[in-house]
Formats: sequence, C-alpha cells, structure tokens
Amino acid sequence: MNAPLDRHIALFLGEELAHHNQARTGIVLYARPNHPWHFSHLPRRYKDLLKIRNVGWDGGIVNFTDARKVALVRRLGIPIVNIYGGRVSWGLPQVGVDNQAIGKLAAEYLLQKKLTNLAFYGISGSGYSIGRWIGFRNAVQSHGCHPGRFVYRDTSESRKGILAGNRLARWVAGLPKPVGIMTCDANLGLWLTEVCNDSGLNIPNEVAIVCVSGDEMICRSAFPPLSSVPLQEEKCGHLAAKMLDDLLEGRKIQPRVLLAPERVIERMSSNIQLVTDPAVAKALDYIAKHATERLHVDEVAPHTGVCRRVLERKFRQFLGRSPHEEIRNIQIEEAKRRLTETDETLETIARHTGLSSGIHLSHEFKKRTGKTPGQYRKQFRRL
Repeated sequence: MNAPLDRHIALFLGEELAHHNQARTGIVLYARPNHPWHFSHLPRRYKDLLKIRNVGWDGGIVNFTDARKVALVRRLGIPIVNIYGGRVSWGLPQVGVDNQAIGKLAAEYLLQKKLTNLAFYGISGSGYSIGRWIGFRNAVQSHGCHPGRFVYRDTSESRKGILAGNRLARWVAGLPKPVGIMTCDANLGLWLTEVCNDSGLNIPNEVAIVCVSGDEMICRSAFPPLSSVPLQEEKCGHLAAKMLDDLLEGRKIQPRVLLAPERVIERMSSNIQLVTDPAVAKALDYIAKHATERLHVDEVAPHTGVCRRVLERKFRQFLGRSPHEEIRNIQIEEAKRRLTETDETLETIARHTGLSSGIHLSHEFKKRTGKTPGQYRKQFRRL
C-alpha cells in the first residue's frame, strides 16, 4: 500500500467561538496519526478573504454561512468542505448539525414536561436560528399548541444592554406561565436567565429554559445552570475531514451530511415538575439537590412535612413513580453525563452519582437504558 501523501490543508474556522475549536479538534483527530496533513489556520472575515491567495494548499475546510465568502474561497481552485448546517451550501459539500431536528427535539422535551405554553427566543436573519425555530414551531403545532417567538433584529454588542434587556423582559413577563422557552444558542440562554433573575421570575417553575450549546461552560456558568441540546461540532469536524480526504483521493462522497441531535442534557433551568402538592414539590427540590449523595427516601420525608408512607402515596398519585425512582433517575442522568464527558472509571462514576459500586451502576444503568455503560459511552462520547 502506498504511503499517504503530505497534504497542505487550509482551515477557515475562526477563533471566536468554542464550537469552532471543537470542529478543529475533530479534524486533527481524523488526520493524526495516519494522514501527514499540514494545517494553516486562517481568518474567516470577509475583508481578509478578499486578500487570500493559494500558497500551495491541496484542500480546505471552512465554516461559512454566506455565499460571498464561499465565492471567494472557491476561487482558490481546491476541494473544499463547508461545516454548515443550513439548507444550501452554495455548491460546496457540507457537513453540519440538523437544525430543524434540534428544534424538534427541544420542543418534544418541553412538551414531555407537560408544558403547554411554549416559546422560542432567537436571532433574526440567522440561518441556524431560523432552522431551529422551524423545527420547534412544527413540533409544537403538531401537538395543538401555538408557540410564541421573540427575536433580536440587531445583535451587536451596543444593542445588548438595557434597552434590549427591557424588551426581552417585557416579552417574557407577558407570556402565560408556566412557560417553556427554547433559545437558539447558549449565549441567548445565559442572557435570558439573567433577565428572568432580574425580573424576579422563578427558573424553572415559572420559566423553564433549554438552549442549544456549543460551549458547555456557558451552560454551567448560568444561574441556574442551563439545560442544553449539545452541538456535535467535534463529530462534524471529523466527518468533514473524512469527506475532504475522500475528495482528495477521488472517492465518491455524499455531498450533504447533517447530524441529528443525540439528547437533551437536563440541568436545573428546565428541571420543572408541574405538581400542585406542596409536599411533592418540596421532595422534588430536595432530591434534585442531593440525589447524588447516596440519598435515601427516609432522608427526604423530614423535609416535606409528611411521613414516608404519605410521601410515597403522593408521588404515585401526582407523578406515577416513587421517590426512589426519582432519585435513581437523577443518578443515571449524572452517570450519562460523566460517561460521555469524562474518562472516569465505573467505580469513580458510581462514587460521584451516589451508587454503591461500579457493579451496582452497571445493573441500574442497563435496567433503565437498555445499554451497558460501556455501550452508552462508545455511542455518545465525544471523539
């Protein structure tokens, strides 16, 4: 077999957003160690692209959302793949996230919370925001509901101050409560939590929020932490590199690949339970805060004003499950997060999720997900 050729690859991915770096990571993981690719990291600004000339690049990977930039890089005369989830890619092969599927997943997640008042917060004129809104709107309308919508028409920093905040606050205040809101990205999710906190609106009991995230640190820095549909930008980068490699080697490609979202990562911003019973509400709040601390049902009841037997009956009546099942569900969700985001052993994960051992974790995980922890990690973990 012939040794792989040295290739010089131009990457027009920018540096301003975390998910661009995730895409870059996926590209490098594809290339190393089997492909001797040499990378040039280049800007994405239009004024810089006007000056660009081919200095010996064999191929390129870009992240462009408008036709003008695509036209400029096509003049380089090299195979190029666009990491872009929009409906068109102006003649370039593309790999991206399925924005309409993301909107649909977020809507279905909020609908499963028994919320009937739903709304979307996005950016006017943004392709990814429009795609997510379409998926969200269609899913909500299929359940007989009519979602609200708020968009910024000017997202420059000069407009994200008091005036913009007041407009957003008035919109949220006017929505019927409780309401579930999807934001088109994590930055708008963070902005929404700040506006709700300043307005005295309780998150999640009055306003439940789920965002789309290319940066998990933004989600964790919000108060309360934001639930999110994670973007698969690392996988996009990996698939884009594979597509470019196929083009360079003359192999056939599928010119448009869109990745469906995996799941919603639930955090406190959407952990709403629509129950009217105060004892159950208190129990849910206590369990959410302490489930991963080897919590037992006997420890929950004293914080609710009723005995364990009454609490068990109320849980069955209002939620259709037991307090023990609620504890276990939260523990398994935390185990899912650690399986996909860390390299921790099962014993370590068991210790951090409140389960007694790796064997116990494996048993409970398989019972509730149909997969072993190893199978789940292999399917959903980052590259």
